[in-house]
Amino acid sequence: MAALSLVVTVLTQVVADVLQLRAHHLRQGMIAILGNAGIQFNEARRILDASHLNGRTAVTAEELSALAVAPDFQSVFDTQMRKASAQFTLASRLIVVALSILVAVGLPLDMLDLFRTFSSGQGVLLFPRTFADWIVRWQQVNAAGIAGSAILLSLGAPFWFEVLKDLLNLKGTSAK
Repeated sequence: MAALSLVVTVLTQVVADVLQLRAHHLRQGMIAILGNAGIQFNEARRILDASHLNGRTAVTAEELSALAVAPDFQSVFDTQMRKASAQFTLASRLIVVALSILVAVGLPLDMLDLFRTFSSGQGVLLFPRTFADWIVRWQQVNAAGIAGSAILLSLGAPFWFEVLKDLLNLKGTSAK
């Protein structure tokens, strides 16, 4: 799961970069900030296009405060940046879930079968190499196992590496 979660994490970053999600959400946040400063939408877009802020993935309150002045600009900036960050996080999580489902279905990766295989000492699980093997494998899998695999993959590589690190620490302390 750790290795496949790493693949899902890398693919998520690639998709987010290709779609320019971070820049898109930052731009929307900056337009909202300028809108709260009393600047009309079209004027806010013109300001962003004229500045060197367009297309960037990070911006500071000082850079925007030069473009618009409002009495409570810092609090508006902080609120809108939190909102833009939350929207980016949600979009990224949706990509992670979609990619996790695709990987779990595409392999087909049945966590229940994985558990049986590894707990019985049968060795490694072989993934289908041909379309006919894939069809045969699909006839053997459990839909709940596929769904569980997708959920486990969606936890992400950092989660699995922490689990592995903790397991290795436990193994090291029990040997002493």
